[in-house]
Amino acid sequence: MSAISLGNVTAREMRPEELEQGLSIRNSIFSPITAEDWKIDGDVKTAAIAFDGEEVIGFIPLYFRNFQLVPGVHVTAAFENAVGTSEACRGRGVGSQMIEAACRFLPNQADALFLYRGDERSAGYRFYTNTGHSDLHYVRNYTRANDLHEAGGARLAMPPNVIISEDTDTILARQDELLPLFEDTYAAFGGFPQRRPGYWAHALRSTIYVAHPTEFHLVQLQEQGRLIGYAIVGRKQRDGEQGPLHVLEIAALGGSLDHASRVLQGVCAFSEQRGSVSTIMPIGYAHPFARLLPELGFQTQRRFHQVMAQLFDPRQLFERAWRDRLRLPGIRLNVWTPKRELTLLDGEGEAPQTVTLEMKEDTLTAWLLGRIDLLARIREGTITVLIQPPANPSGLDGIDRILSEIARAIPHADWVYHHLDYI
Repeated sequence: MSAISLGNVTAREMRPEELEQGLSIRNSIFSPITAEDWKIDGDVKTAAIAFDGEEVIGFIPLYFRNFQLVPGVHVTAAFENAVGTSEACRGRGVGSQMIEAACRFLPNQADALFLYRGDERSAGYRFYTNTGHSDLHYVRNYTRANDLHEAGGARLAMPPNVIISEDTDTILARQDELLPLFEDTYAAFGGFPQRRPGYWAHALRSTIYVAHPTEFHLVQLQEQGRLIGYAIVGRKQRDGEQGPLHVLEIAALGGSLDHASRVLQGVCAFSEQRGSVSTIMPIGYAHPFARLLPELGFQTQRRFHQVMAQLFDPRQLFERAWRDRLRLPGIRLNVWTPKRELTLLDGEGEAPQTVTLEMKEDTLTAWLLGRIDLLARIREGTITVLIQPPANPSGLDGIDRILSEIARAIPHADWVYHHLDYI
């Protein structure tokens, strides 16, 4: 049963005919979107909805995205956004009931709940940790201020071969050229919705850009007419003509730092020319172009955004994402946490050796989503290992090989955040 009831409150999956009711809750709290916006957005989606009797009192939109964990491994992520409860019903646990209901009705549609969240000291952040979400990736803003009042001050020159297109048509027209540059730059990373032909047309129709209308521009580095680097930048209309320019996505042929540096110089020059107060690039620690930003005058700020997630069924996720990568004949692989015990590999033969990995629940979430270096965690002691029957000293090399094989099959990957994907 996927409905959750407490008193008169029931939470369950939204039915199509209930969309307008759900959006009425969403739009009373957040910048509004219409049912038509919901339907033409490129994301496949559903929602959790809560009722008090016949009255709708809560709504959580859930957008499905094919999400890259590590190179070659993707899961279906259900991204929560615009989570809301009617003002009169807050403090009654309605949000928690909707999350619990989502965890029941989503497993046949997705592998995990995901969201982009900010401010670790906020009540909203605590709501997500209290409902079982774990941090996976941290993002900070890099900001370059423009001195708009300095008369005759030095301005960045637009680098040679950098062209600015001040419309979305060029982005859409050059999608087939963006894709190989993106793949060149981020092939070794995880942490983002998978790019594919037509992705950018889909992304620019996202309801986040309906709720917050944005002017998009394509900064292009060309060589003999060939695109060798680009950045998609945007300014939210609500921020006014001098509002900050955000770097939403950047890539370069072969991941070239030189190409990326010229693109970023072009971004900063364009930001100055158009009178923006600043240029902002939200990224995580592993972004391949992070090292270029201090040279261009970007200042770092305290981390603010996180990518968070919650698993529905760790065994199911293992089977879908990792099982084909791991072969350990004669080994039963178990996981123990304070919340659960599960078997990932059943072992073979009459008396398989059992290897149990002991860890916290949030560590299990991070490990199965490609965010844990298993061997490093074992060395530091935050993941412990129980061998049954106990290995004698001569068998320790074999245990090390088993653990190394598990770590190879479920590896850690650096994650990269692209602000274009925010929802």
